[in-house]
Amino acid sequence: MSEHASAMSIDPAWVARIVAEVVARLNAATAHKAATADVTTNVGGEALLAKVVDVRIIAETEAGSTLILSPKAVVTPAAKDEAKRKNIQLVRQSGAAIGTTRQTNSTKNLIDQDDQRRTAIENQLRRRGIPGITADVVLSDTPAREVVDQGGQGKRAVMIGVLSDVARFGGEVDPQVWVLDMKRLNMIAAVNVIASIVQFRKSVQLGKSRA
Repeated sequence: MSEHASAMSIDPAWVARIVAEVVARLNAATAHKAATADVTTNVGGEALLAKVVDVRIIAETEAGSTLILSPKAVVTPAAKDEAKRKNIQLVRQSGAAIGTTRQTNSTKNLIDQDDQRRTAIENQLRRRGIPGITADVVLSDTPAREVVDQGGQGKRAVMIGVLSDVARFGGEVDPQVWVLDMKRLNMIAAVNVIASIVQFRKSVQLGKSRA
């Protein structure tokens, strides 16, 4: 039988069945990979509220730490590569689980009208082992108004929009309230700012004790 005749004798239904099996296997492999990526850990969630996790967010995250993402968050390929390079674990947590996490004494001074955002930051602080916050930290989408309101209550308040503001304004007025501009700070940057505030206040208190 010639090669042409053999080709003509192939059953189209058999070919279709083989193709269907290959597609099914590919879909199963993709689903397994996605399920593996969507790991849920019992930590209460950093549901990083950003819908897209890019290289910029990973760059602002401490090496060796863990980012807990919302189930629908999209991680760019470049961000995945950078996270792997920095040994940053990306895990996912459902919104329901995030909502059940209780506030601890170490973060009782963390104030935010957005409960989900506050809880996410609380858990990230806890995972990074950042000690208790000894001054009020307000996460606000209207920081200028918040600073004015705090001043009206007789409290020294400063607005923080970048990490360097902590040392700058902290050294100027010894704030009682730190208002974080959440229009400028993403979730990870806010955690880094809070960590800096804790460290700054610790160094100030240490300096006072030695005086």
